[in-house]
Amino acid sequence: MHQRVGMVTFLVFLLAFFSYFFIDLSVAQFFYETHSPIKELFSQYITKLGKSEWILITSIAVYLFYRVKNTSFAQQGLFIFTSIALSGILVNILKTIFSRYRPKAYFQDDLFGFDVFAFKTQYVFNSFPSGHSATAMGLAVALMLLFPKYRILAFLFGVIVASSRFIITAHYVSDVFMGSLLGGLVSYGLYYMYFQKKIIH
Repeated sequence: MHQRVGMVTFLVFLLAFFSYFFIDLSVAQFFYETHSPIKELFSQYITKLGKSEWILITSIAVYLFYRVKNTSFAQQGLFIFTSIALSGILVNILKTIFSRYRPKAYFQDDLFGFDVFAFKTQYVFNSFPSGHSATAMGLAVALMLLFPKYRILAFLFGVIVASSRFIITAHYVSDVFMGSLLGGLVSYGLYYMYFQKKIIH
């Protein structure tokens, strides 16, 4: 299992690297110029499923409500909360370090790329990695591990919500790749801390 995760991680890194040089701008240009009801659907509804607030509130509520009645279920809620919270913290740190221009900056001022270690916090500089993608794929991987019977549905949820970020040109494809990878790896790592090594009692 760990070997497979390592291979997926390496592959996603390669895809993100390739995307930065050969795909990001063309995909951003395509969706920036596209206007359709489907894009509106992604913009108004689907992409909002990548907001961390609703997941954090729901998962911590599950933990607090079930920590006495059903400790196993409570641990699952705490696991999801911790996964999403940790990936969110890491994303925000990386955004500040890498300070990548969002597509908006390219279309308005022809600015593309990174300003590494500039530590810029404004919205237009925090494209990399995608926080919504980290949240969506982090939740997806957590659900895949907790409920393997529904792993395909969970994975599709993660992919669709993460993809919405470049469809509405809020991020580049490489931002989505790396955000999804970060969220997935955090959930995967914490899963084995929670349930394999029995750290939480």
